[in-house]
Amino acid sequence: MIIAYIIPDIKDTLGPNNRLCIWVKGCKKHCKNCLSPELRAFAGNDLDVITFLEDNVDFSKVEGVSISGGEPFLQNNELLDLVVYLESKTKDILIYSGYKYEELAKDPINRLIFKHIACLIDGEYLYEQDKNEKLKGSLNQRFIFFRKEFENLYLSLNKKERQPIPIIFDNEHLYLEVGLRKRSTKNV
Repeated sequence: MIIAYIIPDIKDTLGPNNRLCIWVKGCKKHCKNCLSPELRAFAGNDLDVITFLEDNVDFSKVEGVSISGGEPFLQNNELLDLVVYLESKTKDILIYSGYKYEELAKDPINRLIFKHIACLIDGEYLYEQDKNEKLKGSLNQRFIFFRKEFENLYLSLNKKERQPIPIIFDNEHLYLEVGLRKRSTKNV
């Protein structure tokens, strides 16, 4: 799987509780003011992500997993393997997608993926509809719950203020903000 970042210990930013966050590379959409334009290209090494996670993540500290990108469903065979593995660690798996659920559900592999996750946040990011919701980038995006026990947790967190977490990778001199940036609501 072509992965951009894997970051553990992200608290209440891209989902409730302490999360492992995984960003994939590759996206064919070109949303205006995309939140992660650096992840559009499919360039990068193919990572055996399950082996990497087994070797590097302490799952006793992980309460949930968020998978974003790029577009995770463009690597849906690998995504299916990943969510099956992750489901053995936590039932709270969230995937962000720029595609609508109805479009994704046409693919039988995607329908299998849905059986292993708690929630999908679907739909393209629309800059004009960004109203600073904590988990959704814009109002057109929807929560699709596959595990109803997580619904109240997600919906209550979504009402809180956006506060991206800065992360600096010293060895690469890379700065990354995790979470949605707060934006001005003037003229939105």
